[in-house]
Amino acid sequence: MKKYWLSVVVVLIVSVALNYVVHCILMAQAYLDTASLWRAADAMNVWLFHAPTLIGVLCFVYIYDHFIGNKNVKNAFYYGCLWGIAAGSAVGITTYAVMPIAVTMGCFWFFGAFIQWAIAGAILGWIYNLHRSHN
Repeated sequence: MKKYWLSVVVVLIVSVALNYVVHCILMAQAYLDTASLWRAADAMNVWLFHAPTLIGVLCFVYIYDHFIGNKNVKNAFYYGCLWGIAAGSAVGITTYAVMPIAVTMGCFWFFGAFIQWAIAGAILGWIYNLHRSHN
């Protein structure tokens, strides 16, 4: 159980940091260019923005912990890549399909999610591998 909660905390911290890099640094200009599509900064609910990340991390780690049999960095990385494809498609492609945004914005969201979850998978595998070697 200790490795589960350690994984949740570490993956959550990394995910929030990567979200910051993608959304607040790399995509800052794109958001300014499409300001009419978004709430004003003071009207945004930052905690609600982070809730899906927390829920995703909890599910991501739970599925790995309970349903992945051969736990190692390689399998965890592949798992993260698949999760990233699903998350990136749901965010990047779907939003592009229904909102008047540039294709580059949808691509940033897709690849940002893909990279975030691939890294999360590698970290998850590393934590579980590290924990196994210390038992």
